[in-house]
Amino acid sequence: YYLSNRHLEVDSSFTVDHNSGFMAISNDDTIIAIGVLKCDKITIYEISTGDLLINVEGGQRSGFWGSLYFLSGENHNNALVELRVTEMIKSKTKNSIVRLWDLGFRPTINEDGDVSDDDEEEEKLWESKRPAGNGTVHYAPCGDELLIFTAENPKEDKNPRRGISSSLVEGGKVAADSTIQWVERSTGKVQHTVQCGKWATKTVVSKNNRYVALGHFEHCTVYDTETRSLVATIQSPDPNEVYPIVPIAFVHNDTWL
Repeated sequence: YYLSNRHLEVDSSFTVDHNSGFMAISNDDTIIAIGVLKCDKITIYEISTGDLLINVEGGQRSGFWGSLYFLSGENHNNALVELRVTEMIKSKTKNSIVRLWDLGFRPTINEDGDVSDDDEEEEKLWESKRPAGNGTVHYAPCGDELLIFTAENPKEDKNPRRGISSSLVEGGKVAADSTIQWVERSTGKVQHTVQCGKWATKTVVSKNNRYVALGHFEHCTVYDTETRSLVATIQSPDPNEVYPIVPIAFVHNDTWL
């Protein structure tokens, strides 16, 4: 459903797959990508008409929740990053995959110089599998060349902290330290990895791409994206806080978080 900004009334609507889950809208607001659950598929629709443009098939036998992100740049309607959980055990992520898709929305110029829109043909530029215990939690683009991910490591802590969700605890042990990963956008290869403490959640990059903020239980951390060093820790003002402190956005020319 599309709501009027002025009156919050439904302007238009169209029907999508009944197992539709997570979604993203292109930077120019013309197309919407929707991750379909119970299979490994993304559906791409034109927003103005509701027409189904393409089905993007990932090739795995199953697919669960994840996230989608259209990258900015010259081909902003084509570069789509997908994070997809492909296997779960006891309601917890076992395996996940990160992919970069080229959706193929480009006009074709024929021999006469005429421009025609041929059928779109998507291409998987790269795929990075995240094995059990090393699942990607969240990611954000950093400039035109990097993606920054948070990921869980397959270690254990025999002394779980108060307030950690029971879904992270198994047999009195907590899934251990998380990492920040600097990933090359064009290839999906990890360039740098930095330990960032127990369990990291949402990843937010500043508008000038200089800083990245991560949410943790009881605090939030800020890292320099160039030096990869910790530059600030934001503690909850409540000394009894046991929940995650989640960053939302950098504002006021990146001087406030």
